[in-house]
Amino acid sequence: MRTTYNQEALKVKKSKKSGGKPDDIYVPTVKWFRQMEEIMDSSTAENETESIETEIAPPSENEQGLLEEQVIEEPSPTLLQTPTRPSTSKTCSRVESTGKKGSRVEAGSKNKKPRLQALTEAVAEVRKAQETLITSQSISDNEAFGKFIAASLDKLPPADSIMAQGALQRVIQKYRLNALNKSSSASEASTLTAIQSPTLSRDSPPATTPAYSTDHPIMNEDTVANDDAAIADIISQA
Repeated sequence: MRTTYNQEALKVKKSKKSGGKPDDIYVPTVKWFRQMEEIMDSSTAENETESIETEIAPPSENEQGLLEEQVIEEPSPTLLQTPTRPSTSKTCSRVESTGKKGSRVEAGSKNKKPRLQALTEAVAEVRKAQETLITSQSISDNEAFGKFIAASLDKLPPADSIMAQGALQRVIQKYRLNALNKSSSASEASTLTAIQSPTLSRDSPPATTPAYSTDHPIMNEDTVANDDAAIADIISQA
């Protein structure tokens, strides 16, 4: 995701450097480009602020101890001449600067959490959109039609729903039996052709293909037409 953003940002930068008209500036095709740009800009600003604070940070405890030792070992002439009270202004200023730095770090961490959460949510939305697109492409026409039939049956009363299911099953059974008859006839014809002997006499009667028999009743066109009309009537009522 970051690589895609960098590529789009580089295209925008190159189009601006070319010195063309505002209309010629490249427009990113990624929908979440603006959100990612705001997040990257805010992250860059935070890094710059932290680097500046690091440069102006107060000295550490070891450095402070060395400075105090040098002051004690090499007192100035003014301190030898007139006794003065110990100066606490430097210590107070250092404590205040340390407290300010701590508050800035806490504020930066608090602001960083919502931005990180927003970025995580944006990535989750992109992944969800990709999964939805893949799922929608994998659904076949039969699955979509099956969902439509199921929704239509749910809208019918129980008795009408049962009758519609029976009509649909009879229609499907009719087409399955027709497909089975065709495949069985083709298989038997190929088998008989293979086992016929080439030495049969010319006077012998020609072999006949036995008719395919089935225990299932063969539906005529009138029955199927009535079932189709009943299904269409039930679906129109839904």
